[in-house]
Amino acid sequence: MNKSFLGRLMLDLDSTSLTQEENELLLNPHVGGVILFARNISSRDQVQELCREMKTLNPNLLIAIDQEGGRVQRLKEGYTILPPMQKLAAFLNSNHDKNFIFATDLGWLMASEVIASGLPASPGAASGKVVFSADEAERLNGMMQDTILVRLETSPEDIH
Repeated sequence: MNKSFLGRLMLDLDSTSLTQEENELLLNPHVGGVILFARNISSRDQVQELCREMKTLNPNLLIAIDQEGGRVQRLKEGYTILPPMQKLAAFLNSNHDKNFIFATDLGWLMASEVIASGLPASPGAASGKVVFSADEAERLNGMMQDTILVRLETSPEDIH
């Protein structure tokens, strides 16, 4: 497989293990990654094994998961239960200077648990200054600062 080419399709899986059909699909050069959902997760060990299996089959695959906290938290059993990002934003905005360290530590906790599970791609695996508005993200990005825009939902205003 050509390491310089990553396919453009992102697939999901039927269950907690790969089917023969999924094994074949993951070898297709148009497939660039897999996103895991709750139906694909039964335990920490199972997720690690599933990721190892996919990476052995196709080392170029991007493996992702929604692990944002609140109701969008796929990794639960054996993982830290995280607050919804809306609550984190309200907490951070109540006293930015005082609460920023806590919010940053929470981000690192989320990222470390995701990465330890063999999932290198996730919103929690990003690094940079956390902001809650597209305008602030654009301003910091213009200053060449790595930025993470935290939103309840992505909207057209996020794209400048």
